[in-house]
Amino acid sequence: MLEIEFSKSPENGEDLRPAPYVVSEDIGLLLTEWCDRKGFVMPEPEFIGGLRAEFNNFMTRIFPGFEMVPEKELSEGLTKLVEQTGLFPVSLDRVYCSSGTGLDLTRLVDKNRLSKGLGRRADSSPLCQVPISLDS
Repeated sequence: MLEIEFSKSPENGEDLRPAPYVVSEDIGLLLTEWCDRKGFVMPEPEFIGGLRAEFNNFMTRIFPGFEMVPEKELSEGLTKLVEQTGLFPVSLDRVYCSSGTGLDLTRLVDKNRLSKGLGRRADSSPLCQVPISLDS
């Protein structure tokens, strides 16, 4: 976990904290899905690891509160949680938790990049057509 150092504001002695900036580590999962769909071969794990390390170094220089959450932790943790609880998965990125059914959402923005809330992904069913079973 990233260690965060606190400093004092020279003007008023307030504690200053770097704003957290958390990024999900998903390049391996996304590329695997894309390669499978398109018939390509995945790069070697060392290549993916190098990309992650380079990105991590770059982002840490810009955002002192930067932290990257491992894709394995996200994927396995979410799958386990869904299995244990029987909860209906709602995901902004289907790559982390694969299930037979689920709501597949994405963030929407207007032409000025202002948030317009959530909506369905372009390649997913409209909400009214998602099969939902309330059986346990």
